[in-house]
Amino acid sequence: MSFAAARVSKREADDAGAAAEAVRIGALYAQATVLVGGEATIQRFMEAAGTADIVHVAAHAQTSTGDPTLAAILFAPSPGHSGALTVRTIRENLPMRNRLVILAACRTGQSEGFASANLAFAFLSTGSVSVVGTTRDIPDDASRFFSVMLH
Repeated sequence: MSFAAARVSKREADDAGAAAEAVRIGALYAQATVLVGGEATIQRFMEAAGTADIVHVAAHAQTSTGDPTLAAILFAPSPGHSGALTVRTIRENLPMRNRLVILAACRTGQSEGFASANLAFAFLSTGSVSVVGTTRDIPDDASRFFSVMLH
C-alpha cells in the first residue's frame, strides 16, 4: 500500500495538513509507504504507486482550461522537474494495478471539455480498478475527515 502527500503551497499549514492526513491513513495499514514533504516527488510516487493495492494522494491539484491533459497533481519538486504530475504523464508513463486510488485534491474529477480528460480518469485508463476524485474544491479539514472515514 502506498500513500503520498505533497503540497505546493504558499502556506506551511497546508503542507502540514496533507502530511498529517497521509501519516494518519498510513497508520491504518500494516504495510504502508508514506511519502510526505520533500520525499513525495513524482519519481518516488511512481515507484511506489504502480504496484500498490491502495493509493491515497493528499495534495493540491490544478486544472488546465487550454489543454485538459495538462491538469496536474502537484508533488514536491525535484532536480529537473517542477513536481506537476499531469494527465498526459499519467497516461503515458504510469501503468497502475491498484484496486483503489483516492485523489484527495481539488477538482481531480473535473473535466474542461472532454469527460475523459481529468486526473481521475487518467488513473482509470492506466489500469486502476476504482478511483475516488473530486469535482469541486475541498477544504483540507473536510478532506482529512472524509479520507479517514473512507479508509
